[in-house]
Amino acid sequence: MVDEQPPLDGHRQNILAPFHTHVGVGLAVVGGEFTLGQLFLNRLVRLDPLPATLPLPNSFRVEGEVLASGYGPYYCAVFYEGELRPRTAAELDKTYAYEDMTGVMVQKIPPWEMQFNSASKRFSFTVRINPRAVGLYHMVLWVSRPARDIPYTLGGPGAYSVDTNKGAACASWVFRAEA
Repeated sequence: MVDEQPPLDGHRQNILAPFHTHVGVGLAVVGGEFTLGQLFLNRLVRLDPLPATLPLPNSFRVEGEVLASGYGPYYCAVFYEGELRPRTAAELDKTYAYEDMTGVMVQKIPPWEMQFNSASKRFSFTVRINPRAVGLYHMVLWVSRPARDIPYTLGGPGAYSVDTNKGAACASWVFRAEA
């Protein structure tokens, strides 16, 4: 796995990512076939309970605590993933890293729209979504360090971009919009 070569080295990059805090490994031998599964985790935040379905009106508060010293909430994005559907055999037969954020971005929350208390390490922000359609929505939260360099008070109206390569994706949540 660590011998993968770019541009098809997503699994190698994931293994070597410096912000992973935990790894789960599963091994199985069935009918003479060996299978290995890995799950790399970034336990950098703890989220308070979130809704399973999109509430009406379509906004909700995200609150939580940063667990890793020196980190702060950096960026949040919500993607519309569509209806849940069975995977094809070809999709299941892939042997490289699966993409995580493949939907259409429907909301983004920059750091200056987040509240963060560095003493208590608590954060909060509001997610407002105008649903595209019934289906699944995927929220991803990034953190970064040092927290003092995150622009919580800058920004303003208009177009902007936030470089997620400067952060670590550390929490995600999937919820449903229903008719």
